[in-house]
Amino acid sequence: MKDTENVIQTNAKYHELDAKANIIYKFVMNYNDYIKTARDYGTGEIINMVEVHTLTVIEENPGIPVIEVALEWNRTKGAVSQIITKLEKRSLIIRKKRRWECQERTFVCH
Repeated sequence: MKDTENVIQTNAKYHELDAKANIIYKFVMNYNDYIKTARDYGTGEIINMVEVHTLTVIEENPGIPVIEVALEWNRTKGAVSQIITKLEKRSLIIRKKRRWECQERTFVCH
């Protein structure tokens, strides 16, 4: 009888935690959609939240290299490079080489 009660309690606890996990999952999915949705943040540019935050990091840290932006936002260097390339194509930032480094690029807001 004791084993049956333990199974029932374990099963009830599982369903309780599963319901809470589903709430968190739905929030994460909705938030993910929200941050990827492009909108006008008052500048006339249609831009998504990730791009805005990347611009903010660059504005607050002129000359910051890609790797430091990646570390700041816990993203891969490749992912940040793609975002920065988009921003550069839209003339929102300027890519500059540091004189003492051959390959490392730095960025400043345009």
